[in-house]
Amino acid sequence: MKIKIDKTAIIKEPVYIGKNVSIGAYSIIGPNVKIGNNNYIDSHVIIKGKTIIGNNNKFFSFSQIGVEPQCKNDIYLNNKLIIGNNNIFRECTSIHKGTTRNNGTTFIGNNNYLMVNSHIAHDCLIKNNIVFSNGASAAGHVTIDSFVTISGFVGINQYTHIGKYSFATGGTIIRKDVLPYVIVSGYPAKTKSINVIGLKRRNFNIETITNLKKIYRLIFNTTHTIPNILIKLNGLKDNIKEKNIIINFLKSSKHGITR
Repeated sequence: MKIKIDKTAIIKEPVYIGKNVSIGAYSIIGPNVKIGNNNYIDSHVIIKGKTIIGNNNKFFSFSQIGVEPQCKNDIYLNNKLIIGNNNIFRECTSIHKGTTRNNGTTFIGNNNYLMVNSHIAHDCLIKNNIVFSNGASAAGHVTIDSFVTISGFVGINQYTHIGKYSFATGGTIIRKDVLPYVIVSGYPAKTKSINVIGLKRRNFNIETITNLKKIYRLIFNTTHTIPNILIKLNGLKDNIKEKNIIINFLKSSKHGITR
């Protein structure tokens, strides 16, 4: 299959471009960029730095991928951005490469959908099947686990950890870690409930959702500290894997949880 590069695009060597790649008008690629197979790059896209891109991704106009972090007094010339497969980056998306503070890498996994004007800062770890709606933004060093939905104009504070299958409603400002399986909302964010609709869409059964509601009440309907919550969770007879995921999340939280 042929590589289709518009005559107005600028390709700066050294660069690797895989099979069946389309690069649109006035886009700028490289140097040191590696692009896998079957990628679509629209017009006016910038991809630079040590950016490694997998297969079957789409980059829409005015996206800026692998550009320098918005950091002062940091050296990042040799740092990376790694992007997996089957991601969509809509218009004006910005993804910054890593800094020296996190092994030099920003990571985007697979099957993610980043809508218009969404932003991923330096050193973030964005896993799989995540939606960033219009204007959503993650500051540096944020970790987002798989199957999370971030609604429009959500702001995520640096070093925050967002647990899997959670949902942030529009305009939410997240300053602390968000537990898996919950909905957060507000400025600042508060945990509202279990993400029942989202879990049903992901084929969680009623028994599991019921057990998660019980865990939710234990955590959020009390003023217990996290060590006391962990004691109570370990005392629950329901030995579902979701309980263990929540326990491990609580143990690893360094900045407190959104309540």
